[in-house]
Amino acid sequence: IFWWNLYFLQLIPKIRHWNNKKFHRMLGRFLLTILLIQNITGFALAATSHSNIIKLVSYVLCIATIICIVQAWRYAYWRDIPKHKYWVLRLVGYMHTISLQRFWLGILIMSHAFGWNGLYPKLDWDESTDDEWISMTEQMFDDSFILCILTAILTTEWYLAAEGGMTETPVNNRNNGEKEEDEVNHVFNGGEGDGEGETAKNVDASSKGDSNKSVAEVFEMDQTQS
Repeated sequence: IFWWNLYFLQLIPKIRHWNNKKFHRMLGRFLLTILLIQNITGFALAATSHSNIIKLVSYVLCIATIICIVQAWRYAYWRDIPKHKYWVLRLVGYMHTISLQRFWLGILIMSHAFGWNGLYPKLDWDESTDDEWISMTEQMFDDSFILCILTAILTTEWYLAAEGGMTETPVNNRNNGEKEEDEVNHVFNGGEGDGEGETAKNVDASSKGDSNKSVAEVFEMDQTQS
């Protein structure tokens, strides 16, 4: 309740900069603490479920969210604001898994109610048993968990990509690419390779000169001793 009613205040620039960001820091510490407790209790609650899908989705979401909490807190402590913002936005996106689960469950229920029976069997109110209705409801609930975490993660990645400028109009580098390709071809055709060959030849010549010089010095020492 605290998270969903207060987290949006952290995203409003005027409130975030109010009172020299003191309110923003205090509310941030409170929300991160509440969120950490919420995820720990959610992990324990998921362990009591009879559905493996609910367990696995809840465990993955809990671990991912706690990583975001730790990273957001760490970068806020060192006043590394760009990285703090990155992890906070990822945290907000992951936490929308909870609300998206309600959304997708409603979509699945409406799809069955309006006769879109491609996912679930058509049941008759009079002839179908209670066990059949319960089984279909549990299947809808499991499917909504899969859809909600996938939607939350994908939309978060797309939003962060847009924040990083990855969805802007492409920069035209085709002409530059042709120039770079010509330079690469020039190198492979020996344009700059000749210089490297000359360098290798000079190194070989100098090494031969050194070896000849050392032989001459040894010969002179023998002559002196004799």
